[in-house]
Amino acid sequence: MIDRELLNPPGEGLFTVGAKHPLVEQYQKYRISQEKNQTDCDICVLGIPSDNGGGVLRGANWGPIFIRDLIKDSSYQDLGDIKCIPHFLSDELLNEKTILSARRALYQTDNHYPVSPLSITELVSRKFYQHQPQKKLFGIGGDNSISYPLFKSWLETRKDPKRCGLIHLDAHTDFSKER
Repeated sequence: MIDRELLNPPGEGLFTVGAKHPLVEQYQKYRISQEKNQTDCDICVLGIPSDNGGGVLRGANWGPIFIRDLIKDSSYQDLGDIKCIPHFLSDELLNEKTILSARRALYQTDNHYPVSPLSITELVSRKFYQHQPQKKLFGIGGDNSISYPLFKSWLETRKDPKRCGLIHLDAHTDFSKER
């Protein structure tokens, strides 16, 4: 199954400097209520609080918290948030010294786990599909870059990946009434 070391509780994957946002504290209570009876659900939610691939403006990393706040249906299992160092994107873009240092910071050990949001997402979702192929994973994030590792791992675990589709919901300011 998924190594719990790769995940934080729901709402606690967001990296912030200073005081926590009130919604983060709300999810400590939320997590306790969700953990009791959601392990038999067919749909699982994975928060990916990354915004490094989002361009100039920051803030997409708050997506998982605000999306969870809007979801009133509790018929899903919340896997939590991936661990996230906000200025990393993919381990392929890092040198070995940086990866080793980041592993010590994220996991307090020199393990073999990835350290970047997209690399962690790919590993977590691949393990999810290998161990629970009948379930569906709904990734909430984060910026546009999170779709690639989710889709890649899904394709790698399918017997016939030719028949597939991707629904990528994206919000931009150009869709607001004012613009």
